[in-house]
Amino acid sequence: FFDAIKQKNLAEVKRCFHDRNQKVWQLREENNSTALHRSVFMNSEPMTKLIIEELKKRLGFDDKNGLEKFINERTNEGITALHYAAYNGNIQIATLLIDNGATVELVSNRGKNVMHFAAEGNKPSIMVFFMAYHAQDVFCIDEYGSTPLHWACYSGGEESVLFLLNVKANIDAKDKEGLTPLHLCAISK
Repeated sequence: FFDAIKQKNLAEVKRCFHDRNQKVWQLREENNSTALHRSVFMNSEPMTKLIIEELKKRLGFDDKNGLEKFINERTNEGITALHYAAYNGNIQIATLLIDNGATVELVSNRGKNVMHFAAEGNKPSIMVFFMAYHAQDVFCIDEYGSTPLHWACYSGGEESVLFLLNVKANIDAKDKEGLTPLHLCAISK
């Protein structure tokens, strides 16, 4: 099933959903990721749409709570499908997830939110989306005191760094180890 998702084989994934002997929505990969995590990680909008539509059929259109629960499932690291969409910068997939119950405010086990993931993935356009439509800001911190600018600098995300500086992210912000974004730029090289 997960191989079919990785290969973006829509017909095989659909067949798996229709196999009455399997409850593929209950399957998990080693890190506890679901089919939805995998499709979003692969940045496949058609696969993500298919999985959500099949879930709606299996869970019933009136079971919105069941769908929301599945969409907000977390990996062992606390990562949601929406976090992967933010990292990939895919606004269409993010919108699809949010329209079907993804909670924007969820954070990973490390306290990273969608802004941290987008900055780490060097995707400023989705940061604009989250700021404009979902009240996210550039001053958020994870459990180590790191801001999106810290993550952009650490990952070498030049476009994200420029964007974050342009919207007045604090260049002097210190994480819990006393490191500024500039320190992380130097460390990551």
